Amino acid sequence: MQNYNLHDPKKLNKEFLIGNKNFLNDARGFLIERSGYETSDFKSDDDVYDAFMQHFRRQNVNEFTATRDLIYAQTLTDDNGRARMGRLMDTFDHMDGELGWKAAGDYLGGVFTAPSTYAGIFSFGSAKVGALAAQQGVKFGIRQALSGAARGAIPALLIDAPAAAGTIAAQEQVRKDTGIKEKGEGIDFTKVGTGAAISALTSGIVGGGIGSRQAYTGFQSEKIVMNTLLKQKAKTEAAHVESLKVFNSKSLVGKKAKEIKNKLALKETIPEALEKGKKLKAKITKQQIKQTPIENISATIDSQTLDNIAAAGAKIYDSIKPRVKEVLPDGTLVRYTKGSKEDLKERFSSRITRALLDHKSVLSSKAEQGIAVKKDASIDIATIESILKKHNVSLEQLGLIYAEEISEAGRKLGTQSKLKRSVLQKIKEGSVQYELLKEMNDIDGALQSLGGDFTAKARTKVQDEKIGLDVMGMAGRVIDQVAVKGRVGLMTIQAVTTARNTTNGYMRNYTYALDNLGSGLYNTIGGNFKKLNFLKDADYRDEGRRAVRLGVAQLKTSAQAALLRDLVLGMTSVETAALEKLFRNPAFGKSEQAKELFKEMGDIGNLTGTEGGLTAIARKLNFLNTMSDNMFKRAIFSRELNKLVQVAYPGKNLKTKLIEDGFQSIDDKLTAKAMEQALEFTYQAGKFHKKEGWFNKIFANGVIAFGQSKLGSLVVPFPRYLINQLRFSYEHTPLLGMVNIGGILNKSTTADRVGKQLGGITTLYAFMQMRANLGTEDTGAFEFYSPTGPEGDSRFKGAMRNVIGSTGGYFDLKATLGPYAFTAWFADFLYRMMPHQDATTYKFKIPATEKEFDIFIKQNPRIAKGIQNNRIRRDLGYALTGGLGRAGTASDILDIGIDKFINGTSLATERKAGEYFYKLLANALNTYTVGAGVIKDTAAIISPDFRKVPNNTDVSVLGYFAKQATRAFPQIADATGVDSFKGIDNDVDGMNVFNTGFVYKGVGPDRKGFSATPYRSTGITYVNPLLKQATGFFEQEEKTFAQKEFDRLGFDYLELIPRRVQDDTELNNDQKQVMSNIIESTITNYIAYDTGYKKASDIVKRRLLKMALSSAKQTARQIVLDPKGAGNSYTEIRRKNKAVFYSLPQDLQKELQEQYKTQNNGEDFIDIEDFGGALAILEQMPSKRRKAFLSDPNYQDVLKGFKGFN
Repeated sequence: MQNYNLHDPKKLNKEFLIGNKNFLNDARGFLIERSGYETSDFKSDDDVYDAFMQHFRRQNVNEFTATRDLIYAQTLTDDNGRARMGRLMDTFDHMDGELGWKAAGDYLGGVFTAPSTYAGIFSFGSAKVGALAAQQGVKFGIRQALSGAARGAIPALLIDAPAAAGTIAAQEQVRKDTGIKEKGEGIDFTKVGTGAAISALTSGIVGGGIGSRQAYTGFQSEKIVMNTLLKQKAKTEAAHVESLKVFNSKSLVGKKAKEIKNKLALKETIPEALEKGKKLKAKITKQQIKQTPIENISATIDSQTLDNIAAAGAKIYDSIKPRVKEVLPDGTLVRYTKGSKEDLKERFSSRITRALLDHKSVLSSKAEQGIAVKKDASIDIATIESILKKHNVSLEQLGLIYAEEISEAGRKLGTQSKLKRSVLQKIKEGSVQYELLKEMNDIDGALQSLGGDFTAKARTKVQDEKIGLDVMGMAGRVIDQVAVKGRVGLMTIQAVTTARNTTNGYMRNYTYALDNLGSGLYNTIGGNFKKLNFLKDADYRDEGRRAVRLGVAQLKTSAQAALLRDLVLGMTSVETAALEKLFRNPAFGKSEQAKELFKEMGDIGNLTGTEGGLTAIARKLNFLNTMSDNMFKRAIFSRELNKLVQVAYPGKNLKTKLIEDGFQSIDDKLTAKAMEQALEFTYQAGKFHKKEGWFNKIFANGVIAFGQSKLGSLVVPFPRYLINQLRFSYEHTPLLGMVNIGGILNKSTTADRVGKQLGGITTLYAFMQMRANLGTEDTGAFEFYSPTGPEGDSRFKGAMRNVIGSTGGYFDLKATLGPYAFTAWFADFLYRMMPHQDATTYKFKIPATEKEFDIFIKQNPRIAKGIQNNRIRRDLGYALTGGLGRAGTASDILDIGIDKFINGTSLATERKAGEYFYKLLANALNTYTVGAGVIKDTAAIISPDFRKVPNNTDVSVLGYFAKQATRAFPQIADATGVDSFKGIDNDVDGMNVFNTGFVYKGVGPDRKGFSATPYRSTGITYVNPLLKQATGFFEQEEKTFAQKEFDRLGFDYLELIPRRVQDDTELNNDQKQVMSNIIESTITNYIAYDTGYKKASDIVKRRLLKMALSSAKQTARQIVLDPKGAGNSYTEIRRKNKAVFYSLPQDLQKELQEQYKTQNNGEDFIDIEDFGGALAILEQMPSKRRKAFLSDPNYQDVLKGFKGFN
């Protein structure tokens, strides 16, 4: 019986179905075509039945499977395939529910591969229930596609269905209307209910377990925090005894201490913290920590700490020698008398700046006069450190004095340029605010050895209180908010960005584990040799003991990373939770550092500060990125500090140190180093001015400064990411990473470099295995076939069949790989250099021996050999400039370079530069709406109309700008009136929004036609947008036969399309469309059937194809630019003549311009746009002159088709 799905539901069971040949044929065909099964996978009819049940059980609980089925039904199968799938779905829905371990396993498999599960975990199942409701809406859309109903109805119904928690009744009505169901029985809700129950229950149980764990962690960490606060209070009281001595002194130090205290107590710096402390103190109870009552304990800065800060500041002030009065001819410094009126006029901020920068202004001014000043440092770092420890004050707390004086001066004088500070008087460059921030960089550099952050609070005040900004500066700040900071912040708000960053973070975690493993082994082995070497002195052996402690700590850290410590479902260890609370707590003087580490928007936070307006909105919209980013930084900060504590305090680790001695007992330098490692892990490390070498001081600082400028941010929106990515790639490159060129390795030890070599080599080998097993002869460095597809490794197929399916498509992972893009490129490069003589694994022969061993990398004899591979060049360019990609300009920059290399053309002309400039501005405007990509992908999930990439080109500059700027929104191409050679279907209905009658087709100008590609005449299609948003994996359509050959032979995309038509991007799209038609017919047949081509070597094949493409490009150009194709439209004729003229070589353009003027009384044809007249002169050119032009191959492509030039 063909319609087995219409059998009596009470008898519709396994026994009936495995005995029904029609069912078995349907199920087998569907599973092979949709999910990538092979005939050999089905050993029996039972296997077919089990696979069928597994698929549709997972469809009920997994949005990946459901949306993939929707896409399959709409676009990836024919009418027979849709009918077959409809019968199978209907059969599954009407079967009696089967319960048991197999069914539970199928449902759980779907649950744990669904992204909504992990949202449900944190909402104890409620989010998963909502997802299941939406699931039924998607299934309704599948049935609509299977029934052949109007596409325009699908979007509205699918939008309404999830909002109404699914419409199973509507599904029933569709069955009746379309004839899939003929009987009157109602739907059996058993499977839907079973799937929903298992799915929501799983999320709820796991979420409840995580919640319980988090509650326990919170309780235990709070105990550590309270204990530490007690110890901090005791240390503060002990230090306060010393501070009171200073206050009670009648000396100048005591007077200065009172002055500083009054200044801080009256201003905003301290009272806010005092108020917070009072509130927190009220919350602390005996029950929370089960210890003796806490009296007078404050969570932030209390009055005793205030005294300690003031006393320490006064003593440091007193320890600095007075200002220089004059410099004698021999360079000797003469100072004011200590305690004199002139001496005491100097502020604390000016005094410490002068001392730390070692008379920078005096030195520079006298150097101009030829006087060699004798350096006379007025204070050393050790003195500052000693005073701070004696008064239990952190460097950050001392910085409160500096910050308040900067703020006070700004308020009094209105502009920092009026401050009589010796350092600022000689600085000539930039704004006053810039000068002040630059000076703070120098101060931080001088205090680097102490750890901490002296100028953190001052920086915030300078930026937030707009110190040093006049009216024009304020206007510039507003522009900066809109043009740079807010725009950059809005570029990363999509879920796909979080998915990619999180994926990359886990990849980095395992490289981090390998780095620590290598360093740990090196230190442990080397340290033991040193420790046991009794021929050396005691210091040498102590150094060995320290190396062993470090090595053991690194091995433990490696194990923690491998086990994903603090990186599983938001759960953290007790010590990590306590550490974050203590680090953020102002009572320990490191809260500004904590803000820098755990700031919102990560790398963007370095650019945005604490402004409001558009930037504040961007920060809030980046909450997912912030959660992911801070999870990794929290974990690495804790691991690194734990490692350093084990080395610095033998017999202790972070947890025991916090419990027994308290957070304040950990050296500030260790905290600062751990924080730096956490920032490096997330590619956010900065302060390169503190580091040595030209890479840091010149290159890194220059890139960051450029990227933070208004113009530079259009090209390099994430400069810190770019610099840190380059450092990461360099230090993990085999052999090269051992050489510290330009200070790029930042004084790393040999053990550190060896560890990263192990991490780099192991990661490189892993990518080579991916390249061998998930790549083919036609894939590039970042392209990998689906494990479930025909090119995939069969070992991977089982787990992901229902999620991904089998389309023959591949994944472009360059955006997900991020800093690993260079590793992927290097793996591809090395893989191509292998012999590839057969499909066996590669045997490596040891030189000078007969021995060989297998490195287990599968070869591919179809890899092209000895060719010029321009794809490799493009991929390398991306790998090195991947940080530009999110700006929307990276591909354009690469196109400029590659076009210059391939075609030998110069894109530096005024007209071409203008085209790229407009596109650059459009890209900048588009970044404000990048977040709309979520809506675009959602629309593409629902409707096939939105899966086609529309043509965003236009003949006018304004139209082109508008289309490029609005391309992030869902768009439908309107093909009405498009030239016939485009071959585009005009049947596009749009989306009827919520059944209101309003038909949505897009934002901005109408898109005429689809975005063309030379690879296929049907344009570019989005594939599986849900997978992209949820995982960051960008699935592509299956490559065409010709595309596979082009890619195998290393043809770059630009080698397949004619030269650009200047000032008319729409004609460029037309050229691509014509090329696709020629490639699909003529060139595809040539590759497939030409005997000479098939027998040729790869080198000859590439040359033959290049010749064929050259002819095809000339033909395509002639078709598109032929004025005869414009009909009787004078505008179109003039447009095409203009395009032809500006495609001519520049010297020929000038010659035609001069001849036209000679023949027309000095009139310039450009002014009247008589381009046809100029081209008529070209066709009448003397034969000798024509031959001179034709001798240059670059001209032949352009001139072919003109009279006398063929």
